Amino acid sequence: MNFLAIVAWTDSNRLTKYQPYATQAEADSHVTRVLGDFPGAFVTPHPGGIPEDWLIDGAAQTVIISQSADVMNELKQIKKELFKAEAVVRMAAQVPAWNSFERIEFLVSISNLLNGAALTAAQRLALDILEYARDTVPPKIAAVANQAALDAIDPTAADPFGDGTAWPT
Repeated sequence: MNFLAIVAWTDSNRLTKYQPYATQAEADSHVTRVLGDFPGAFVTPHPGGIPEDWLIDGAAQTVIISQSADVMNELKQIKKELFKAEAVVRMAAQVPAWNSFERIEFLVSISNLLNGAALTAAQRLALDILEYARDTVPPKIAAVANQAALDAIDPTAADPFGDGTAWPT
């Protein structure tokens, strides 16, 4: 079925009543018939997934798929790994020998013992990049509420979160 007649949902935007249809015309006809009893009813393309994962936005007349907490946590972990990979690329551009996250974290621990003594400007920038990936990124990703917002985060962009929290340069 390609279209849904969404008829009712809870205050928490969970679906309670709908009908699938092969064509938009059939779904439109159903909504027209039930508007008296369900004034918020609307037609939407089938979003995929299963009804238990659908969130209804009656005002926008849309359906989005809500990911389970486990799936979101997995997607967030993948996004963090993409940031680590991008950090390595950015750090290695400054200091070519610093080409793995683990190696750089080790060097940071040594640098901390030496109070950052004798670091070049490129090494200092590479450490700032590491700290961004290690300290700034995780809480920002943890605060993301849905997959669409998570998908909008681009680790390769100068300002990955689009909020002014840019990679060090």
